[in-house]
Amino acid sequence: MFERRGVSGKLSLDGRRSDCYSYPVIAEVGDKMMTIPEIWLWAAGLSVPLVWAAARVGGRTGSLVTFCLAGFLTAILAYAAIHESFLDGDFSPAVQQEMGSRWIAHSVTAGFLPLVLVALILGLRRPWAKRGPR
Repeated sequence: MFERRGVSGKLSLDGRRSDCYSYPVIAEVGDKMMTIPEIWLWAAGLSVPLVWAAARVGGRTGSLVTFCLAGFLTAILAYAAIHESFLDGDFSPAVQQEMGSRWIAHSVTAGFLPLVLVALILGLRRPWAKRGPR
């Protein structure tokens, strides 16, 4: 990135090596990230309107629109979790090191909650789900 005469490698603005430069970022990541229960509560809270719509809407068109909206919200949540965990330059290694793989798995998996809940509600509303055993 920044080079001085006779010194090779990546240096920060004040001349320190970049591997020493990333440690203050690691120390502050955990304070700003949501905890695992908070991640699941936010995903559930964002899913409530779609679950309500899936329970109230009738017909194939309404079901398809609700399912597509849930898929769109799932794509946004999952991409956000993947981006902050793997694709965000200096921040992602700090997240991986401090928060751990369990936190990453929960944040990505919670992103799929809207689609799973809407699919469950729409599936339970179908006539084949209401039939008893033969």
